[in-house]
Amino acid sequence: MFIRLMKLLLFCLAASAFTFTSAAEAKSYSVDEVKIRAWIQPDGDLLVNEIFTYRFDGEYDSVRRSIHEANHNGVSQFEAYELLNPDAKLGFIDMKDLRPLSVTQEGNTYRASFPVENGTKSIFYFYELKKAVKSYQSYSDLTVPFFGTGDNHDQDLLKVTIDFVFPEELEPNSYFAYFHDREGKVQRKEASVVRFYTPGSMMYSLTETRLLFPSGIMTAQEKSKEPLPLKEVLAAEDERAEKAASKKKTIKEFQDCSPLVFRSPCLGMRLDADQAVSWKAEWRRPSRRSPSGRPAPAVPY
Repeated sequence: MFIRLMKLLLFCLAASAFTFTSAAEAKSYSVDEVKIRAWIQPDGDLLVNEIFTYRFDGEYDSVRRSIHEANHNGVSQFEAYELLNPDAKLGFIDMKDLRPLSVTQEGNTYRASFPVENGTKSIFYFYELKKAVKSYQSYSDLTVPFFGTGDNHDQDLLKVTIDFVFPEELEPNSYFAYFHDREGKVQRKEASVVRFYTPGSMMYSLTETRLLFPSGIMTAQEKSKEPLPLKEVLAAEDERAEKAASKKKTIKEFQDCSPLVFRSPCLGMRLDADQAVSWKAEWRRPSRRSPSGRPAPAVPY
């Protein structure tokens, strides 16, 4: 018995030492704010400016930005800079406020060399999406999944603001804005600018904007026959919004009934909305295996 107790004690000491060492060597980062401003061009291209505010705990040598591949004909002129003036506003940034960073491309991911150790830093990204707007005879459609559900969105992004600037002023009631995001909303609809906001674009979740507007302002873009009448597109968006609201209600009920299961530090898991709905269904069928938690987010390297 004594020998077994000694072995157990040694094992616990070794485990504690390993945990302490791992904690001492751990590093992490967060994205505390994202600001995006995009200018719709009359030829269908989209000019995008972004400011990502990172908080680093540890030593890193680069940052990365992955661009979605859907609904456009390619990315042009991707550039990255350290933003030296934290008070600079998108659309009014002077070159003297920017320090250019070396960028390499890996598929649809752009990696900017940025040696940093601890602290809060802001990175300014610039790029162009070719033919992002689809223009038809009766309306134009701009759908941009800024952050998707794959491995390229492996970090929570907090306080995300997205502005679109029209090439010409429009009556706010002449266009339609939709935000495909769990907690997001259309914050402003004005003649020149429409604003979307979400308190958090959670990892592996979709944050997508959609604008349907009169095609007459797309003066340098050819118009094709619309695949669906505008009324049918609007009806589909309304149905999607109803389903999203229903899912959100289901998730809230699940959280209220079983908060320890939904988010438990002891179990080391955090379920997203789809997993929670799935797990709730699993409880009705105990013979099936419950889904596992999300993997730990990757860090830039």
